[in-house]
Amino acid sequence: MARYSPIAPIAILEQLLDHQKDKGKRVLGNYLLLLAHDVLEHNYDYARLVGEVRRNAEGKESFIIMDNSAIENTGGALDFPTVLDAAQIVGADVIMMPDVVGNFPLTQDLILKEFYHLRACKYPLMKVPQGTTLTEVFECVQWLLTTFPPACLDEPVYWGIPRILTNNPEIGSRAPVIEFINLLPGNHQIHLLGMSHNLADDLWCTTKIGVMGIDSANPIVMGVAGLRVCIGDDNGWVHLSRGNLWESHTLHALSIENVEFMHEAVA
Repeated sequence: MARYSPIAPIAILEQLLDHQKDKGKRVLGNYLLLLAHDVLEHNYDYARLVGEVRRNAEGKESFIIMDNSAIENTGGALDFPTVLDAAQIVGADVIMMPDVVGNFPLTQDLILKEFYHLRACKYPLMKVPQGTTLTEVFECVQWLLTTFPPACLDEPVYWGIPRILTNNPEIGSRAPVIEFINLLPGNHQIHLLGMSHNLADDLWCTTKIGVMGIDSANPIVMGVAGLRVCIGDDNGWVHLSRGNLWESHTLHALSIENVEFMHEAVA
């Protein structure tokens, strides 16, 4: 079963956890994608948050993905040693490899530039296939798997499939990429990076073999805007800009409802 990770600044994540403890409902959850730049800025707070999540997650159920902040950082993905520093603060389960949104050749160049650090890394790595067409994305998948093969067939191969593929009219869905990966030999574990403009497709993709989960700040952002997430309503999903969410310390009641809804919808 797939899981949902809310994306928000540390102050809001802490409030989601407090609400979870008070109400006994899954709100923050124990499957989290964290942004490297934010973890480094609030290292003690994130270490405390993840420690509490781990203690209350019944051991192996918790799973922490360290994101490279390619979307959030104006200069693109943080360099890998910096992302590794963030991963060590929280004891991440997997670290995202360098990537350039929508661009296979530049992703390839960035990975080759960081090749030594990636090879030396003791953490599992999450590969992020990029491209402007399905053919190019498939080529990226094959290149990533050839360049960084698993030690054995049982070793998990982690993938992060970006939402830009769904938003790209030439591709339209992450489903073909998931299905292509699942045809390859190995134990493939897939995370969907962000929710796209098509909620129905995102949720459908979370049901596919090997998909661990999906992340998004949008349910929280919609709550701030007074919008409720729902399925089957033309106005039930609109992908909004995060705006000043990262400067916010207020958790809105509707944001909580939207996050709870997504946990149920994804599960």
